[in-house]
Amino acid sequence: MPSRDVLVTERAGIARSVAVGPHQITADEPVPIGGNAGPNPFEFVLTGLGTCTSRGCSTGQDDPNLTPAGESEAARGHRTG
Repeated sequence: MPSRDVLVTERAGIARSVAVGPHQITADEPVPIGGNAGPNPFEFVLTGLGTCTSRGCSTGQDDPNLTPAGESEAARGHRTG
């Protein structure tokens, strides 16, 4: 898989515009720290973990009669500090 560049650009307050290849995403923090315009960086990490776990579960199935469609994974974390 080819790598993609990630470009992070400052926006108003602490929000950031994030470009990942052709995709545009906004990162922010919830009110009162930020404007809640998008997931915070910690939530992006959880998104990556949940996506990788889900993909690993579905591609690891040997039975062609099992369909992963509609299955979901939950990633939960707790930030300290």
